[in-house]
Amino acid sequence: DLLRLEDVLDNPIDPIIQRAEAEKESKPIDQPPFSEGIRLENVTFGYVPHDDPLFNNFNLTLQAGSIIGITGPNGSGKTTLAKLITAQHLPWLGQVLFDEMNVAEENPNWIHHNIAFVQSENLFLQGTLKENLTLWNPAIDEERLSEACSLARINEDIENRYGKYLYRMNERASDFSEGQKQRLAIARALLFKPKILILDEALSNLDRDLQQSIMTNLIKLNITVIVVSHRVHTLRHCRRLIVLEKGKVTQDGKLDELMQQEGFVKSQFSEEYSLLDKEVF
Repeated sequence: DLLRLEDVLDNPIDPIIQRAEAEKESKPIDQPPFSEGIRLENVTFGYVPHDDPLFNNFNLTLQAGSIIGITGPNGSGKTTLAKLITAQHLPWLGQVLFDEMNVAEENPNWIHHNIAFVQSENLFLQGTLKENLTLWNPAIDEERLSEACSLARINEDIENRYGKYLYRMNERASDFSEGQKQRLAIARALLFKPKILILDEALSNLDRDLQQSIMTNLIKLNITVIVVSHRVHTLRHCRRLIVLEKGKVTQDGKLDELMQQEGFVKSQFSEEYSLLDKEVF
């Protein structure tokens, strides 16, 4: 199993594996504070050289400690924005700053230690649940493991498995539902206590009650959470909602405020929004 993990580390295809690689370093890395926020400053980026870029001279500030939602049509740049923040993509021009530091240039391992990026589909290997959640890190005890799984609402599912955390998963976790895999991935991310958590459609296979419960738990952590979603039951928990269309911010505010304006939010979410109870979270 360890050899298998080493093979994946040589060809990282999942951001959480990059975190494991960073954790392997014996030399402690400098941990600058993160108290102000993330700033994209005059960022230009695209996928095809000589074509029009997706983001052109793009500026955006995301305050530390906030729950921020990002939505918009397919192909509008939501996932690309998340990958710029996590340095999976580097800007052609401009910079991405954490507080005042360009960590992609000055301290790239800071990203892997402090930012967790959970997608709708995530990597799992053959091994036990504990191995897949802790990434073979023996320093993580069961109390910490149980806490993360409770926050991600996957603890009861694990308790019902034979062997519990020692249950051996099939490759790609084929013996788990898509919703269970998403919750396992969220638990794995929380296990490493990130300062910034990015969920890119990472709740898409969960029912309304699970979405709401997990989002409520994340709010209590007082970390920066960026949620890419098309679902009102997820976005309702965000203190700020940003709409991206063709690489530009077209709406920015609270969900309730944006529902009163003409634009993407009202046209896309009116029916679902009307069914929400008006409980304040």
